[in-house]
Amino acid sequence: MGKESASRVYAALAVLAFLSGTGFTCPAKDPVARLAAYMSSMQGGAFDASSAPTKSRLSDAQFADLTAQPAAELQAGDIEKAKADFEVLLQSREGPDHESQVRYGDTLESFGVAMFMADQKEASLAYLERGISAFRRAFGPRHPEVAVALNSWADAAKEISPESPPTGTDEAYEEAYEIRLASLGPSDPETLSNLVELANLKGLPARTNGDPAKVQTAANLFEQLIEALKQNPRSTPSNFGLVYSELSVMYAKNGDAKNAASNFDLAVRAVGQLPDGEPKEYLALDRVTEALIATGHRSEAEALTAKYASCA
Repeated sequence: MGKESASRVYAALAVLAFLSGTGFTCPAKDPVARLAAYMSSMQGGAFDASSAPTKSRLSDAQFADLTAQPAAELQAGDIEKAKADFEVLLQSREGPDHESQVRYGDTLESFGVAMFMADQKEASLAYLERGISAFRRAFGPRHPEVAVALNSWADAAKEISPESPPTGTDEAYEEAYEIRLASLGPSDPETLSNLVELANLKGLPARTNGDPAKVQTAANLFEQLIEALKQNPRSTPSNFGLVYSELSVMYAKNGDAKNAASNFDLAVRAVGQLPDGEPKEYLALDRVTEALIATGHRSEAEALTAKYASCA
């Protein structure tokens, strides 16, 4: 959607969650969507990224309006007509000047997100990939707009297969992160959101394959994120609670009960600093314990549940 998120796909999911009354939690198969969206939306909160190049170029409404007619056809179930009408619309927006090139890329991205939201997830990838190419032509290969497009494709790909994303997802997240790190800096919300996604992806059992060195590589990315939070004086307890909670889940999925428990302890300790009455929904005890049980650590899961029953 608009540029207030590091990913147009997760921005769309966040808007859908808001409209459906479910709050800011993205209705994603992989709950890390919530963490990434939260990190990337911290405008005026823990971080100030008001000057970031990808902020405020298009509002959510403007982005959606780019393909309003074919998107409506998608929602009505007329997929083939929507795709045909979109190609006619896209052709009308071609042009040699920079403004036309950008609008062409935005139009591709808009329809890719519309396809994704119409439950045409696998088909959406082709449009989002075309959007990446369009933004490379419009902005050059190392611009933050290219990072947004890469992140959007990777998020869509991961939503299709959360526990084992397809080939190319790692590379897309990595390239987006490198672009943002160089152009926006390590503490920008888009950079942090990207790092969250990369850390979680690297920590999936389908990626680690039981190799402790690969688990440690993923853990190092989480630690890198925690250090970035520590360096910013406006970081909040919620930020740390979210990261430690996801790190705990990662360890649990990989069968490391000791580190899963110790990092959940850190998550609870961080969130415990929140004012009384503020929701502590950032903790993920059920996901930690389910992963521990799945990896043969039922007794450790039961001990953690008994210790933190109020967080379930």
